[in-house]
Amino acid sequence: MKRIIYSSMFLILFVSNLNAQLSHLVVSLTGKVMDEKTYQPIGIKYNVIDNEGKVFARGQSNAKDGYYFITGLIPNSSYSIQFDDFDYFRQDYPFDIPNTDKYNEFSKDFLIKPKKEGVSLPFRVPPFELNKSKIRFGQICS
Repeated sequence: MKRIIYSSMFLILFVSNLNAQLSHLVVSLTGKVMDEKTYQPIGIKYNVIDNEGKVFARGQSNAKDGYYFITGLIPNSSYSIQFDDFDYFRQDYPFDIPNTDKYNEFSKDFLIKPKKEGVSLPFRVPPFELNKSKIRFGQICS
């Protein structure tokens, strides 16, 4: 009788361990990508980079509504999503996937800066001119 109990306990532990190894838990990220100036949805290419610097996934958001969907992300990991298009500035957004024991779908929206004429971008103006000791006239933006 003891042999049957020990054998069944061993079998249960073996099957549960095998099941845990075969079922890799994944998480998904979804959301919209929009133009920062007009808040209109845009279709833009993106790369998802893992914490080791390797490209984890590539894709493009939907041009009609800006929707994107990334799956296969591992819980308790850090990633960075990189948007790159000719009409928009290249931007990197880091994000963390929290630790979870079941499938989750997280949502995150992104605003991308356009490279269009007439767009104002604040930047810091140095107070001195190059190779001169005179202080530059004007206001310094922060």
